[in-house]
Amino acid sequence: MPQKLYKLNLRGKKCPIPVLKISKKVKEIFIGDIIEVKTDDPKAAYDLDQLTKNIQIKILMQTQKQKYLLTILQKE
Repeated sequence: MPQKLYKLNLRGKKCPIPVLKISKKVKEIFIGDIIEVKTDDPKAAYDLDQLTKNIQIKILMQTQKQKYLLTILQKE
């Protein structure tokens, strides 16, 4: 089965909403699928790092853009 890409625009959402929405999406997708997350919560990088320790995802890439943090996650 080919990988699917899911996009979550969570800009304007503050903790814990981004973590909850990502956790929900991870439950809905298959191993190997990718989630692209955009968030502007100042604590997002830390929260996403902690999330990888609690659910089966890994961070493939994380880049601070001018107005948001772009994170690419993959379900393991």
